[in-house]
Amino acid sequence: MDLIDSDSESKPQSQSELPPRTISDDEVDRLLRLSLLLRGRRSTEEMLKRLPQVQSVEELAAANALDSEAAIATLIQLYPAAETTTPQKYFEMYDQLVRWAHQSLDLYKSELKIVLYPLFVHCYLDLLEHNHIDEAKKFFGIHRGLFEAQAFHMARLEMLSTPQQVLDSEVGTLFRRNKYTMRLSAYSFDLLIAFLHETRSMLLIGLINHYINISVFFGSPLQPIEAEAAAGVVDDPSNRLPLRVTGAGGVLGSSLGPATGSGPSVMVSAINERKVLWGTLPDIHEVELLVDDAAFPVRRRGPPTTAAPIIPMQAPAAGEVPNSSFTIPGTAVSHRAPQDEEGRPLRPDRERIPLPRVKDSDLHARIHTLRETRQRVALGGTGALPTTAFYTMLNANREVNCINFSEDTELMAAGFSDSHVQVWNLRGDKFLPLKSGADLDAVPDVSSITIDDLVDRSPAAMLAASETRSLMGHSGAVYSTDFSTDNRLLLSASQDSTVRLWSLETMSNLVVYRGHLSPVWSVSFASVGHYFASASHDRTARLWSCEEIYPLRIFAGHESDVDVVKFHPNCNYVATGSSDRTVRLWDVQSGECVRLFTGHTGAVMSLAISPDGKYIASSGVDKTVILWDLGSGRRVSTFSGHANVVYSLDFSIEGSLLASGSADSTVRIWDVKAAVSSAASSSNATARRPPNAKAAITSPELLTTYNTKSTPVSCLRFSHRNLLFGAGVFQA
Repeated sequence: MDLIDSDSESKPQSQSELPPRTISDDEVDRLLRLSLLLRGRRSTEEMLKRLPQVQSVEELAAANALDSEAAIATLIQLYPAAETTTPQKYFEMYDQLVRWAHQSLDLYKSELKIVLYPLFVHCYLDLLEHNHIDEAKKFFGIHRGLFEAQAFHMARLEMLSTPQQVLDSEVGTLFRRNKYTMRLSAYSFDLLIAFLHETRSMLLIGLINHYINISVFFGSPLQPIEAEAAAGVVDDPSNRLPLRVTGAGGVLGSSLGPATGSGPSVMVSAINERKVLWGTLPDIHEVELLVDDAAFPVRRRGPPTTAAPIIPMQAPAAGEVPNSSFTIPGTAVSHRAPQDEEGRPLRPDRERIPLPRVKDSDLHARIHTLRETRQRVALGGTGALPTTAFYTMLNANREVNCINFSEDTELMAAGFSDSHVQVWNLRGDKFLPLKSGADLDAVPDVSSITIDDLVDRSPAAMLAASETRSLMGHSGAVYSTDFSTDNRLLLSASQDSTVRLWSLETMSNLVVYRGHLSPVWSVSFASVGHYFASASHDRTARLWSCEEIYPLRIFAGHESDVDVVKFHPNCNYVATGSSDRTVRLWDVQSGECVRLFTGHTGAVMSLAISPDGKYIASSGVDKTVILWDLGSGRRVSTFSGHANVVYSLDFSIEGSLLASGSADSTVRIWDVKAAVSSAASSSNATARRPPNAKAAITSPELLTTYNTKSTPVSCLRFSHRNLLFGAGVFQA
């Protein structure tokens, strides 16, 4: 409830329409008590009535003929204008409030201290808006130590230095255009009102009335964790998504309550009710060209020497759903399309988005992948736990920002703060240099030249070849890399706001993609190549084609940095994780957000999508891993156990296990099947925990933990045979 409801039916006139009026302290006392009476706060009104020289409420009403809160609101809103407000008053009144809250009884202290943060912010913003820049900085410096839990957006506030920046900034808009909501018990509310009256803190009353919404309940005062969890929801009267600043979170952005649990936002529910075709496509290569596996010789590099025979596709029988299932030749694996309750397939048509023509090299790589997959180790359930191989980078005197493995785990790339990318061949093969221009002039027919013709295989070149190569071109730190599925291309994202495409055959830069306005944090190739997505500090994710230098789609909606981006296996959706603590799923075709997952209490740093496309896992600063169902839009389970930021996630090939790597120098393996089964039997079990409450125990889905030697885990990748590869930088 507002202290003074400015949205009453009797709208007060604007200040410019009212004649100037000076309000005495006695009138303020009377107005406050009448407001309390109208609000039902009889106990507080009686307490104030016992003060000397105080009239009864009835006498006050008769004397002033004020019978509505609108009239009271009008007069109280005039108070700041009637009295000269100096910067010193902000210091005095807020200092009094801080001392009073910290000296209160422990029973009520947790609730009363929640009031301090929003009032601190608005006092600071008021000083800036009135151009008291030096005083605002001094005020900020004195009290910033009280709010270490809000370090993320405290840093944003500190960067403001002009009235215009308050109007234009994200954090200024967040607090000034919305109301900060908190819950107080009835007695704590009475204590707060009494204090504000006794200290004549009309400045603070005005801020509370205008920017804070206090919900009063009858019962025992909230405990510290409950008080923090109950504070921070910001009511947004516009049509955009409500915002939230939590008492314990410390991250700006959209947080509409967990996707499961009581009272999710209507807007979130509307988004998550949209249909998502999460099923994977009938494999692009086998559907386009069903190839006899035995007739196609496998080679690790280069195109096949002979054309592959094409098996014509049979037309579906009458009443059969096209592409509802198919069998990969040479295997016993049948891929059946998932269906909804009405029997309609939850798999997008192959024509829904333009896909590149299937090349012989793509077909060859896919067949090699299928052969590798058939030899995978069964994991989860009665199966074995994964065998792991961990790469530790030693003596990394240049800061390593990211590490990534190729899909077949044959290559590894790392991005460095000095702007270069390093690529390693983990199989031990050497990267051969290219021939000189003079040698290429000797080629008789340039039109028939292949990559093998460009490679220098002379004895001297073979001797000088190395298992690692450096790629130079960025002008800022490199934050993310990603390999194409055929290992021929590499993407890199940088602080210089660009994404670069590199050829791993010629070790050269092919394209520079410009469009983001700020550093680019993450890039992700689509499973078919051709398309990729990027995520940036400018709060957008973008869809690109390798053949175009301008983005095809701009996904806008996050309220803070988009930290990570991931393509869905069917290439029709892009998932993003943000510092606003949400995960979103975007439709590539329409550009719309079709899923919005809320529940994290910190920035989302990593995403992984299950091979069947049904589940997405997210992790980040809050040290938890959350498993979401893309079909229903609900949370499946929360995995707790890590002691630090979780940087990396990956599903096993069949999707039964999930691996997570953390800054706590551990790799943890989680049982996805058990989590799904548990959620099916008790769909609300996970939701009962308050969204901001920290888990105290390790989740039962944890199967095992692998410890590294003082090496935070930066990257994890399951190979096609279900071997788990990891990498990190040793911390001395």
